Amino acid sequence: MAVVHALKQKNFSLMLYNKVTNKWKERVMCQSAGYSLQEINILGVKTCVDIALRCVDANRNRRPYIIDIINELEELEAKVEKMSLSSDHQSKNLNSLQRWSDSNALAVDPTSELRFPFEPRKDISCCLQLTNKMDGSIAFNIKTNQSKYYAEPNRGILPPCSKRYVLVTLRAQEEAPPNMQCHDMLHIQSVNVREDLTPDGITEDFFERGMVEKVVDVMTLPIVYVAKKRRREFF
Repeated sequence: MAVVHALKQKNFSLMLYNKVTNKWKERVMCQSAGYSLQEINILGVKTCVDIALRCVDANRNRRPYIIDIINELEELEAKVEKMSLSSDHQSKNLNSLQRWSDSNALAVDPTSELRFPFEPRKDISCCLQLTNKMDGSIAFNIKTNQSKYYAEPNRGILPPCSKRYVLVTLRAQEEAPPNMQCHDMLHIQSVNVREDLTPDGITEDFFERGMVEKVVDVMTLPIVYVAKKRRREFF
């Protein structure tokens, strides 16, 4: 009987836990404009429900002491404060995005593909030229397979009517792919930003949030390997 009672208590606790959590998820989704706020609220609900369920545990020996509850709530408060600061920072960065976008704002050269003269066991670099043709500032972000390539700089801000050169490097490979066929892509994300935004505010999350807001332009360049031309020998 004790085992059956314990199982019923556990099932009831799980049912109550899921019911309360789902209800709060629905409420927060309706009221919150951002995912971070939802995450903060759900964390608080889960922690409080968990404490409440342990307080009414059928086995008195498993019920938490008041000092333990206070410690858990203090830890929760610290987590919430940390998450809130992070959320405020992200919100501030997101508000720096202009609510308009122009696919012709950022010019990329080369325009059709990125070509690497392949040589085995050597790092090979090629250059991208980014040109801001607008009167406002543009933030950019270079995305590709980081295990094979890296870009310097990989993100930053272009002032109005300015140029920036980006060095994209293919890490040394042991051998060329069959028939020199490469299926990798290089993605250049760009978005119009306010002039008071600093480079420190340009993060990966900044562009992910911008993608949700549909204000980020993306240009994709296929990556192509070409055999390096041999020098002619004259006798």
